[in-house]
Amino acid sequence: MDPFFRKLKFRRCTLRTAQLDRACFALAGARRTKAVVGFRDCGMAGEGLIKRSVAGPVKACTCKLARYCEVVVVDEFRTSKKHFDCQTTDDLTNQRVMRKCRDGVVRKVPVHKVLHCLRKHGGCGKSVDRDVNAAKNILSILQNQLAGISEQPLRLRR
Repeated sequence: MDPFFRKLKFRRCTLRTAQLDRACFALAGARRTKAVVGFRDCGMAGEGLIKRSVAGPVKACTCKLARYCEVVVVDEFRTSKKHFDCQTTDDLTNQRVMRKCRDGVVRKVPVHKVLHCLRKHGGCGKSVDRDVNAAKNILSILQNQLAGISEQPLRLRR
């Protein structure tokens, strides 16, 4: 093996671990505080190449986070599809906007980042960001787990 390649590989590995340490330290906060991080169970459902195996960078991140704080695995089922604020059991729908397509015709196309809670299904009528909505749902699941409630909220159950 070429010595330059070995040095490059070693440097890449050390830079990656240093960057991961900085990110984990920033998440954990000061040394005297106790931090709890809710981590989604990505890859556990067999979505990747090998069924039921966690991806390499995700596993390294959870192991490194476990050194700095307590890591709790949270089931993320339907967290981005259900509204965190209202108790309706219907899914959120994509917000639609009028956009001029390539063929020159103006059509209503869905915006996948913004979801809308429909009033006609008993919802609140608010529009929410998909990622923020999922993060708030995961936070509520984490708070239930820390309070000792093992069941998920009714709207997020499988």
